[in-house]
Amino acid sequence: MTRLFISYAYQDEDSAMKVLQALKQYGFKTWAEAQDVEADHDWYEAVEQAMSAADACVLLLSTAALQLPSVAREYHYFMKAGKPLYAVKMQHIEYDEMPPALVASMPVDLTQDFKRGIKKLVKRVHERETPTAMLRDKGERGSRPGNMRLSVTVNGKLTQADTALLEFVERLQKAGIEVEDVAIVDLQAKTQR
Repeated sequence: MTRLFISYAYQDEDSAMKVLQALKQYGFKTWAEAQDVEADHDWYEAVEQAMSAADACVLLLSTAALQLPSVAREYHYFMKAGKPLYAVKMQHIEYDEMPPALVASMPVDLTQDFKRGIKKLVKRVHERETPTAMLRDKGERGSRPGNMRLSVTVNGKLTQADTALLEFVERLQKAGIEVEDVAIVDLQAKTQR
């Protein structure tokens, strides 16, 4: 049974409990601060133990969550540990408002159709479909968690989209994500950039 750590802003507790209950209905074991930290326990220690024991993290994205250092610490822990991170949009947030690593995880949107979004999230967890997980899984033996190999082939001249991809890779690198072997090849000109 997959153990999911639910990371969220305390302001979003009601939404977090809704997501948690939906995931439990699919058979996942979940951990969330609001229901799993006993009053007499050390909060920091309880969170650390839960992150260590979890197989993956479900990060509930909201404006409040993106501003909390504790939420950032939690999702960075999972990224550094090489554990899957599944970002979920709980409210409309533009991609340019999110850290590049979270954009790269292709967040599931629960704002339009909650049930459909939960099914998509469940499918990703079961099949580990997130782009970062697929790239990490296909990495070379001995690669450090978080390293990614990215190769892009372009038939024709570089387009505005290709330039945007390069800018996105630069943003990932500035965010501290190591991206290796980035190559855009123009097959017509037979040049490599």
